Order: sequence, then structure tokens, then C-alpha cells
Amino acid sequence: MTCAVLVSGCDSYISQQYQANPQNTIALQSIAASGRKANVASVRLAENVPERPTCRLAGPIDIGGGNDAATVVQQAFLTELLAADVFKAKGTPISIIVTKLEPDTFSGIWTIGMTVSTRLCCTNPIMRGFTT
Repeated sequence: MTCAVLVSGCDSYISQQYQANPQNTIALQSIAASGRKANVASVRLAENVPERPTCRLAGPIDIGGGNDAATVVQQAFLTELLAADVFKAKGTPISIIVTKLEPDTFSGIWTIGMTVSTRLCCTNPIMRGFTT
């Protein structure tokens, strides 16, 4: 008797830590050159977004050293602002609402949706796929 079993699961429940992206740094440096500065005022998750995404019912994924998703997103934005020299504690406050946070643990791609706004400007919904 031959039996074949297909098993798929996460190879790790810990995702890679976020690092500044050179393309983002270059894009943000044009803002820094104009003298404008920013700070992350708030990050919150929309009602339907889990604080800790799961790996196909196997358990939560650690997306940032034990921190919840809102903290990880805030740290990622601060990392980018600092790398481009755009951060200032009293800079223009940025508010972020995470509207979607879905890992595809088969492909390693995350779908992340955000609404990013400032009190000085408009609201911009952002939806991107990222590979981990």
C-alpha cells in the first residue's frame, strides 16, 4: 500500500525584521531637501485587521520582535523617515490606518493596505504587495 501525503506549513512563525528600502530613502530625500519633516502621529488597525496574522490556522506569525502589527508599521515608517533624514519629533504628523494585512505563506507575499493622511493634506489609500 502506497500513501502520499501533502503537507504544507510555515517554515517559520517569525517574519524578517523590516529594514529601510533604498528606493524609499531616495524618494523621501527629495522631501528632506525641501526642508519638510514628518513624524508618525498614530497607527491603528481597521476593525477587520488582526493584530497578529496567522499561518494557516497553525498559529500567529511574529511580525516584529513580539510587537503587534500597529507597532511594527509605526517602526517601519519611522525607520524610513530616519534613513532619509525626514524625521523630526515636531514634524508634520502622519496618521496611518492599516486596512489590510494578509500574508500568503505559500508565496511569501504580504498584501498590506493602508490609508495614510496628514492634517495638512489629503488621505491616500495605499495597497501594495511585498515579498518577505
